[in-house]
Amino acid sequence: MKCASSGLKLLSELKLLPSKANLIMKLLLTLLLLVLQSNSLNLHSNVAADEGSGKDFSKVSNATLGILPILCNCIATSEHCMLSLSAIDLILGSFLMPRTWLPVLQNHLQMQFVMLKLQDKNSSSIPIIMKFFLTIAQTRGGAEMLYSSGFLSSLRLLFAQSGEAFSIIGSPNLSSICEKVEIPQDIWGLGLAVVTAMVQSLGDSSSGTAIVESMMPYFFSEKAHLIFNSLDAPDFPSEDHDKKRPRAQRPSISFANLKETEHTLMLMCELAKHWNSWIKAIKNADKPLREKCIHLLAFISRGNQRLGESTIRSPPLLCPPTLKEDFEICSKPSYINSKNGWFALSPPGCVPKPKMSSVSNALSIYGQATETTDPVPKTCFSDAVAVQ
Repeated sequence: MKCASSGLKLLSELKLLPSKANLIMKLLLTLLLLVLQSNSLNLHSNVAADEGSGKDFSKVSNATLGILPILCNCIATSEHCMLSLSAIDLILGSFLMPRTWLPVLQNHLQMQFVMLKLQDKNSSSIPIIMKFFLTIAQTRGGAEMLYSSGFLSSLRLLFAQSGEAFSIIGSPNLSSICEKVEIPQDIWGLGLAVVTAMVQSLGDSSSGTAIVESMMPYFFSEKAHLIFNSLDAPDFPSEDHDKKRPRAQRPSISFANLKETEHTLMLMCELAKHWNSWIKAIKNADKPLREKCIHLLAFISRGNQRLGESTIRSPPLLCPPTLKEDFEICSKPSYINSKNGWFALSPPGCVPKPKMSSVSNALSIYGQATETTDPVPKTCFSDAVAVQ
């Protein structure tokens, strides 16, 4: 880390970088990012919790504080922007407290340059930028930075540019469309998450009230169809109906869809706390969306209830892996290993599509047998779906 930071500091002070120096700078940023990721993994694991490891982490934290201004300067160069931003996001989330990193960002980060990067709708860097914004939005000072830098206007423009792609979010054939079209679901979901975090951080301040007043009619009037699709829960079949309905006709849902629903619910619950604005916005919303919001809020406000065990042998939720990341964690064993609730119900519906028929046969055999072993192995992906 010291080697990478020294090299970055030296090269970042040069006004004009030759091509080879530019490549070296990219390699140093990549090296730094890998070192930070390794230390972050060690921090969140239970491998070593002794006094020595605590001292080592303290050294790493102090080192990252010195690197932060250098990385902020590197963002100004387009070729180095995303690597630098990823490293900064990792530092903020894993190594430093907000009271430490916030003054550094306020003094060194060129927020307007990052905002301009957000307008490139074809750029794969947009999710990286949005995740960084989500990190800083979880603090009051960071949320103020975003608001004063015009994040809400940039977000509206980004959503407007992505309108055609957003129109197929919530489609019943979404899993098949995902194979052909790159849908910016991360953009929509992360955008909702950033706005939610800003509202939570700013509370009843003038900035927080301004965000609620401007974004509530925007989401529930202009983008009402997207909100409605994100709140459209999967069809959980009853035992009787499921016997009559072939599996091929049962709608499936992706893990990305579940995350969209979570982001939308979190935003709705946060906005509903601002009662006067919420009542005004929900009155002007379309009737189907208004009824769905009222029913969901009423259900959430009831709190947790213990549900009885279901006797349904077929999966109540079909959520096969669709993205590359889904298939990667689908090959890993369960890290929770729970036989309760959704952790027991999700595995049969979380296998890849070609295996669905074999799973169906296994379930029917399992229904007639007396063994207690699981007919479908639990995976890291089924754990994630259950948690979601």
